[in-house]
Amino acid sequence: MAVQHGFKKAIGVEVFPVLCVIARKNIATYRKRHPGSCIDVHCANAATFEVPVEVNIVFLYNPFGSEVILAVIDRIAESIALSFREFYVAYLHPRFEDLFVSAGFSVVYRQGADGLVLIRRR
Repeated sequence: MAVQHGFKKAIGVEVFPVLCVIARKNIATYRKRHPGSCIDVHCANAATFEVPVEVNIVFLYNPFGSEVILAVIDRIAESIALSFREFYVAYLHPRFEDLFVSAGFSVVYRQGADGLVLIRRR
C-alpha cells in the first residue's frame, strides 16, 4: 500500500522466517504487475532492527507489547540522531500512545480510538 500511495520504498520487518518467506512471495507477485517497485522485507526483530536513515515514517498496527514498542522507539531515536529529520509514526489501534508521547512524539492526527499519526522533530 505504501508504494501504491507514492512512497519510494517500503520496508517490512518480520521476526518469523516462515512469514518472511510468504511476504517475499507476495512481493514477487506484486513486482510482476508493478515492475520497479521498491519493496523489501527484513527477517529481523523489530526491537533490534536499525532504522535506515532514509526512512521517515513507520506504520504500526498494534504489533507489540510495551517492551518492544520502547525498543522500537529507541531505534527510531537512534536513527534520527544519525540523520536529523521529521519522523512520523502511523499507528493503528494504538495501545501505547503514551510511550511515544513520553519519548517526544506529538500527535498530529487522530482518528477516534482507531488510529493516530505522531511526529518527532528530533
